[in-house]
Amino acid sequence: MQGVCRAIILKDSTFHILGHRYDTAGAGSNVKPWLGEFNYDGDLTSLFPLVDSLYDTPFYPGKILYAQKTDNIYYVYSVRLVESPYYTPYLFELNISTGQVLKSKLLSNSDYPDFINAPASILFDNDIITLCNYIKLEDSIKMFITNLDTLFNELSLIEVKSNIKVQFPKYLRKTIKNGFEIVAIQEFNPGTEDFNYSFVYFEIDSSGIVLNYKIAPTSVSISNNLYVSNCVLVNSQGDWVLYGDHSTFYPDTCMFCSIDRPYLFSVSTDFNSLLWETRFFDVPDLIEPYYDVYSITAVDDGFIATASFRNFSLTKFPDSGVLLKAALNGDSLWMKHYIPLDWDEYRVVWTSLKDIKTTPFGTIIAAGEISDRDLMIIRPWILHLDKDGCLVPGCNLVGTEDETKNNALSDVFKIFPNPATDEIYLLSTKSFTESVNIRIVSNSGTIIKERNFFPISGYQYSLPIEDIPAGIYYLILSDDNGIQSESHKFVKQ
Repeated sequence: MQGVCRAIILKDSTFHILGHRYDTAGAGSNVKPWLGEFNYDGDLTSLFPLVDSLYDTPFYPGKILYAQKTDNIYYVYSVRLVESPYYTPYLFELNISTGQVLKSKLLSNSDYPDFINAPASILFDNDIITLCNYIKLEDSIKMFITNLDTLFNELSLIEVKSNIKVQFPKYLRKTIKNGFEIVAIQEFNPGTEDFNYSFVYFEIDSSGIVLNYKIAPTSVSISNNLYVSNCVLVNSQGDWVLYGDHSTFYPDTCMFCSIDRPYLFSVSTDFNSLLWETRFFDVPDLIEPYYDVYSITAVDDGFIATASFRNFSLTKFPDSGVLLKAALNGDSLWMKHYIPLDWDEYRVVWTSLKDIKTTPFGTIIAAGEISDRDLMIIRPWILHLDKDGCLVPGCNLVGTEDETKNNALSDVFKIFPNPATDEIYLLSTKSFTESVNIRIVSNSGTIIKERNFFPISGYQYSLPIEDIPAGIYYLILSDDNGIQSESHKFVKQ
């Protein structure tokens, strides 16, 4: 069984994950949605398949959006494959305490039945459900807004009358004049290989006529992988915070060779002024790093966003899940990498963190999936981190670059928690040019698990220990020659 996480719903004492499950090699005809409930200690308290008696068509395991109706009732906006490969937006009312689908509706567009029709945003206000979607035609993209009552009766269908050829809507809100504001991603040279995109702003009236159109005043373009991300929010001052990545292409190396860098931008409320612009980057250009950016959340002192790091040059910088943080004024605070290491060096093929939320306790929940080469499946992946993005407390206190130039082992690693149950987390405070051996040894000296890896300063690794018996163990890390080592005693419960 494979699974992916797509959306996080937070409650006071638990949180819920909306995602998809399927038992084929790829996402096909048996993709089904599911709802998991967890306490903040990470225990799964309930798991519901979301069964809809009205429809049996498969789902597409992409974006899941929601709007809250009451304490436990939510409107969920997703996609079904009515006639593959045609996406059809699908709305259902869900009781998250029972997993019951209360009502549902497929929202096809009769004017464009044979084209991809994808959800972009959902609002609920004054008993009106407002949906934003886009339809991908052969050479252009059209944006639509649909208003429904709580019985899912259509009240209005509005086509955004934009003369822009390609735009992907990312954010929707109502105006006091009964119109709408949309922030979208616009392609500026469609039909070419420039991949030149930017954030744009639309203000439209209730009939879809564009009253105002502006291009974000950022200094760099963004790439086109944002069509699956939740990359726009409004801060407490009413200014826009935008999240994207900029690609620098090197056609002399290969046709699509590029270096991708994540950026956070803040733009004034009227979309006229760039307030700040921050680039995040922590690996050398020579390895051709590539970031996919996904989701952003506001915290008391700034903004935290998720990404996945992919390294196509196959150097010692492994693929990882990424969190990055900027202060309220845009200062770059940190960038953290998370690697589910496992005991097989090549088990994890890639990782991603598709959604992120700030809990009532000020901590962070991030959720997505990993590709497991060993089991040949996609597995859900959920992280609960402190406000500093730490699995291991104190992860911000890592060695400086000068301290990472040698391969000496002396109080280099920190572990958490202790005692541990299913996983133990490892923080490296230095980078190593040579591999480090890591092994779990029993009290009697028996090696239980072992592998080699290349630690990187500030990276946090998770190691599974659920299959070893309860007892006292030692996590021993040593150099290739076994001459230098450090040991950490821990209890497996």
